[in-house]
Amino acid sequence: MTNSISQDSKISLDIKALIGMIIGIITIASIWFNLTAEIEMLKIQVSKMDEKVKSNYNWVNNFQPPKEVQHAVEEINEMKLKNVVLEYRVLILEKK
Repeated sequence: MTNSISQDSKISLDIKALIGMIIGIITIASIWFNLTAEIEMLKIQVSKMDEKVKSNYNWVNNFQPPKEVQHAVEEINEMKLKNVVLEYRVLILEKK
């Protein structure tokens, strides 16, 4: 009893089994395509977030206030220093 498979071999399947296999294959294929689409969408979102993070990082680390603001800060620091010197002189005068 040797069974050989050839071009003329025949298979008999129940129609329910055949429909079940087709539905299973279609389901697996749709899941596969949905997952790959979701992965690609997430990759795009991650690259957009990465660009935002890089631009924020560059802005924070390379930020320099305008010249007017820098000048105002220097003047305020000088005034604070002069104020401390004046307070010290007042203390010395009060001790005399």
